[in-house]
Amino acid sequence: MKNNRNAIALQYSLILSTTLIILGLIIYYAGLLGAKWTSYVGFVFYLGILYVAQKQLATTNGNDGLTYGQAVGLAAIIGLITALILIFYNYLFYTLIAPDAIQQIKDIAEQQMMDKGMADDKIEMALKMQSKFMTPLIMSAFGFIGQFIGIVVAGLLTAIVTKKEPIIEE
Repeated sequence: MKNNRNAIALQYSLILSTTLIILGLIIYYAGLLGAKWTSYVGFVFYLGILYVAQKQLATTNGNDGLTYGQAVGLAAIIGLITALILIFYNYLFYTLIAPDAIQQIKDIAEQQMMDKGMADDKIEMALKMQSKFMTPLIMSAFGFIGQFIGIVVAGLLTAIVTKKEPIIEE
């Protein structure tokens, strides 16, 4: 069963990673960086792909069923593999593909602070502090943590629906 779980986890990690990379590129090239709704689209992909992966594991387990813990465990493995793939992709994205993306994100943050009516000195201080954390390496690391947590949370939700009681033959 572990071999099936690991094979399914790898397969769906690759599918999820590829999907998120394509989605990210579409968002960037469409000029939608900073649009709040785009994070919800990514979460919907988490839910859909995890649901299919968990259903496949339940089917593969046959009469043994799929416990809530097994379903969440599969999501955690998918989350770890996907986050590892995306940490490397994000670093490449911010350094080679779109080095201007970090500046765009900073500009969006500055505009949002101005829209909230923050004082110029507070905006300047916030931007100074923000700049320390807005490097390709640090953003990739925080992206790893965020992706992993988001995928596990989605897995907790989908596991409620995909768990399957074992069939006990007498």
